[in-house]
Formats: sequence, structure tokens, C-alpha cells
Amino acid sequence: MLLYLSLSGLLLSSLLLYFNARKYPSSIYLGIFFLLVSFYSFHHYIFIYTTSVFWIAVLYVNTTSVFYLTGLMSYFYVRSVLTDDVKLRKKDWWHFLPAVVHFTCAIPYIVKPWAYKKSIARAIAADYNFMATHKVNYLAQLLDSV
Repeated sequence: MLLYLSLSGLLLSSLLLYFNARKYPSSIYLGIFFLLVSFYSFHHYIFIYTTSVFWIAVLYVNTTSVFYLTGLMSYFYVRSVLTDDVKLRKKDWWHFLPAVVHFTCAIPYIVKPWAYKKSIARAIAADYNFMATHKVNYLAQLLDSV
């Protein structure tokens, strides 16, 4: 069920982006928000209901920094509807900082060889509680030492 909901959400958000972006520019933020939420639910489907080592290896850390943009797109959509101004200003770029920090801290894992990622994915497929103890990036190691 979760798979069908996330795939239909991906389809509907892409339709929203395609058909409404010209007439209502603020719907771009809404479409990206729904796209990210649908991708997030697909991400959870892969980790909870499947034991596919390939998909777990692809999605484990490589794509998680985009989930920080979900709240950001929601904020930009509401602001653009209330103010009738779709454009991003210079001071808006600091909102992207959490996603950039997470991506920067995850770069050492992202550039690891495929065999290492598959071994981590096998451990997650065997027991998904492994993710709670695995320190995947520098930020997690730093916060664990405090």
C-alpha cells in the first residue's frame, strides 16, 4: 500500500508541476514538496518492507540530504501564496544550510566503494535496527562523542 501511495504521489506531483507551474508559479514549491514527501515514503517502504540489498545500498545515505528540503519547500510555498512573491531572495539561501551540512558530512560515505555500501545494506536488510547504531557520517560521530 505504501509503495502505491508513494508512486501515485510521485505521479501526481509531477502532473502538478507540469500543468500548474506556468499559471501559478508558487505551485512549483508545492509540487516539489509533494515530490519530496512521496520520495520519503518510498524511502521508508524500501527500508521497512523490502530486503533488497541493491535499493538499500542506493538509498541509505546517498539521498537523505534532500529530505531536509521538505520543510523548506513548504515554507516557501506558504510565503509565496501569502505575499504573492515567488522569487527567492539573498537572505533565503541560509534555509538550505541544514541540507548542505548533512550532504557535506555524508560525502565520505557517498564516495565509499560499492562493495562497502552493499555490506552495510546487507546488515540493514538483516536487522534494520543496525541503522540506529551505525555512525554513518562525521556529524553522527561528533554528536555521539559529546
